[in-house]
Amino acid sequence: MNSALWKLFWLRVRGSVRSIVGKVKSVRGAALVLFTVLVFSLMVGPNVVIALTHKAPPPTNETVEGVRIAIAVGLLLYCLFTAGSSLGERAIYFSPSEIDFLFPGPFSRRELLLYKILGNVFTSAFLAVVFATSMIPVVRSWPAAVVGIFLAWLLVTSVTMCAQLVVQCVSERIFTRARRLLAWTIVGVVAVALGQAVARGLDGSWQETLKGVAHWPAVKVVLAPFDVYGRIITAERLVPDAIGWAALAAILVVGVYAVAIRLDANYLETAVRVSQLIRERQRRALKEGLFSHRSKRGVRTTRLPQFPWLGGVGPVAWRQAIQAARGSRGGIVFAVIILVAIVAPMVLGIRKVGELQTVLPAMIVGGTAYLTLLVAAQTPLGFRGDYERMELLKSLPIRPVAMACSQIAVVAAIFTVFQWFICAVTAGAFPGSAAWVLMVAPFAVPMNWLLFGTEDLLFLLYPSPLISRGSEGLLKVGRMMLFMLLKFLVLGVCAGVAAVPALGVYFLTGSVLAACAVAWCALVIPMGVLLLLDAWAFERYDVTFGPSD
Repeated sequence: MNSALWKLFWLRVRGSVRSIVGKVKSVRGAALVLFTVLVFSLMVGPNVVIALTHKAPPPTNETVEGVRIAIAVGLLLYCLFTAGSSLGERAIYFSPSEIDFLFPGPFSRRELLLYKILGNVFTSAFLAVVFATSMIPVVRSWPAAVVGIFLAWLLVTSVTMCAQLVVQCVSERIFTRARRLLAWTIVGVVAVALGQAVARGLDGSWQETLKGVAHWPAVKVVLAPFDVYGRIITAERLVPDAIGWAALAAILVVGVYAVAIRLDANYLETAVRVSQLIRERQRRALKEGLFSHRSKRGVRTTRLPQFPWLGGVGPVAWRQAIQAARGSRGGIVFAVIILVAIVAPMVLGIRKVGELQTVLPAMIVGGTAYLTLLVAAQTPLGFRGDYERMELLKSLPIRPVAMACSQIAVVAAIFTVFQWFICAVTAGAFPGSAAWVLMVAPFAVPMNWLLFGTEDLLFLLYPSPLISRGSEGLLKVGRMMLFMLLKFLVLGVCAGVAAVPALGVYFLTGSVLAACAVAWCALVIPMGVLLLLDAWAFERYDVTFGPSD
């Protein structure tokens, strides 16, 4: 590889470190970095302490075999998923700056591929150390786990890169048919696995079902290359137990990368086009949301009557509603998938419980509330959705209180309607729990207002785009965890404030309905306080400065 590319890579690493160090110079940046380090320490530290202080009993051969098969199957499915999903772009992604400075440079296509592979190697090494450390209680050898995860991640990236380059060598018709064949193959494998589980009446464990399917001759052939990495991760010692398997796994990775380099497809023009498409998608996501989709028509129209003025609340809320309507299809599909993923295990896990009529409704309502809390930070509405319009919003002749009210109202109303729909379906499916479900439903209004009001307040005090760019993505996990903790704290304090008068009314009157009404009215006070805080934060927001980490 050209020495200039080596120097560029090390300059990128050095720049990322300097960017993080630079953020420590500010109070908010230092707090975020320290909190991020604390989060990762809490994720990894207890596992290390347990592994050093408590000698766990050695796992049985049956347990090791089950884990090994699970790793092989998971690696196969992940390779299929990453390769299949990346084929839609049909090119290796290069950032706009790389396209501007590297493509016109004196570098061959193979040298640019090696440059991308070098980045994959360093990323895989970092992820391998993190994942292996977090898995210390369940692995028998930490060095073997590091080597196994490192080689497995390289296999995934090499297969993805090879698939992208192969696509460059085939026609559009063959490409479309190949994608359909891959999709139907995955559907068929999943259908067979589900059929096996249903045939067992869901009485056996998933490990037994997985082992049964893994012993089919055809499946064993398909899993053979991926089983190598499972044997490394589950090995008792790196030397001599896993060293042979590690050499074989390295040969497989090098072989796939060699095929990718040997193909030498002319991907440069396609890479430029794909980079432009990705940038356009990010721009559209910042304006219309993460779940926005590209319309086949040149112009999309959304009919929605104008809202009344209401001191400036109406027009801004109307635009937020238009934005939500245009990007709603992907969001609805995502919400349904997540909800099914949460509810289905609940139904299967407690189907033998005799108190299903009382347990399942509570789980559904609780799962819906938890889902709302998780997706609040990624909802492309409110002030976060208007990240690139803040200068325009500041110039409008609308009072800060009205602006803050309009930003909170729409997203809170959308999630309230969604939660009311879930509550109505749950009450209809479980009549015995309908009374308390319908009693809980009105609290969706104040709790959503408090949740998204807190989200807007945190964004105004600590602005960051919906889609992280550059070194900002390194601290995204810490920021998300910090904001989640603060939102839990705000909701908990507000719930405690409302519970005090509600309990007093309940002890005096003995009426649950009266206590709920008092609690709902008590939540109006923190709702108003939060609205004023959002207005204050919007008024002091300085559009001349970018996001400060």
